[in-house]
Amino acid sequence: MAKGILGSFFEVTPKDTITEMKKEQPKQVAPILINEPAVSVPLTSSGGYTGKFDQIFNSIIEKENLPGPDVAELLMSVKELQLGGLTEEQAYRSSFISLKSMGLTKDKLVETADYYYKIATQVRDDFNSEVIGIKEKDLNNTVNYQQELIKQMEELTAQLQEVNKKKNALTEEISNFKQEIEGSYNKASLFFNNVKLKIQNYL
Repeated sequence: MAKGILGSFFEVTPKDTITEMKKEQPKQVAPILINEPAVSVPLTSSGGYTGKFDQIFNSIIEKENLPGPDVAELLMSVKELQLGGLTEEQAYRSSFISLKSMGLTKDKLVETADYYYKIATQVRDDFNSEVIGIKEKDLNNTVNYQQELIKQMEELTAQLQEVNKKKNALTEEISNFKQEIEGSYNKASLFFNNVKLKIQNYL
């Protein structure tokens, strides 16, 4: 390969998309429809799982396609023959016979399949490092900030409990003082009213 996997990725994917994938959530990529006829056959569409990053994987693998017939050309031929009604096994056999005349061998098929597999692995590793890795750092920072907030909340909760205790104590103390002062006032009021009454009666 003339360029690294990531370099190819930047070429086949808009830079704005890369920036957004690193800063925000990865952009939604249209899933590959393996039953839909296409000019070029997605190498990763072997059936079953079709995820939002399939298009990126396929674009990079297509970018790194080796010259001459290999597993990529075999898969394209197999796809076309299956669309024509052949079974998978028939399509593989027929495609291999056709490409065999161009120098394709079973060993080269296995070798190039391993080659594209290694590319896919490198793409995955690059994403884990450059996209997911950044997200994981952001997650760690978020978790740390969350822990700080929880600690602050615990400290504030403890302070709030102390404030509530003081408030309740003051409320009770004020209530007791009011009761005591009212009791003493009532006694004094009764006493002086009684004195006034005696003055009126005795003098």
